[in-house]
Amino acid sequence: MYILRLYAGITDEEGNKLYETAPYVDYIFTTYYQDHNGDTLEIDFRAPSIDHYETDGVYGRIYFSEPIDHNTVGPATIYATSGKQLTYQVGEVMYNGKLVSVVVVSRVDGNNIAGTTVRITGAIKDLAGNIKGYLSTHTF
Repeated sequence: MYILRLYAGITDEEGNKLYETAPYVDYIFTTYYQDHNGDTLEIDFRAPSIDHYETDGVYGRIYFSEPIDHNTVGPATIYATSGKQLTYQVGEVMYNGKLVSVVVVSRVDGNNIAGTTVRITGAIKDLAGNIKGYLSTHTF
């Protein structure tokens, strides 16, 4: 997994600047099965999966196998089976030498997450648009 950072001040040979409203933009990309001596890149066809779960008192953590699209995380895709409302924070961390997404969930009422059962639908997508495709259930 690589991060490409493009700065707004980049210019081409004729002096034209890259049009950006932000000082820089980060792009995350992967080179699965890349032949680094060639110019071809195999398309990411792998669906994201859940690697493991962790709990830390108030918070539960769901680790995915790769970075996921943050816009696909919410009450329609990760929810408590008891009907309790959850909050979501999504970020990326290095885990076992690769960049993965972790979703931190907690209960809106502030109570401990222990004993809460959550369902993760198959609608979660990775950055290439591949869907998870199956329902997962876990009790923290």
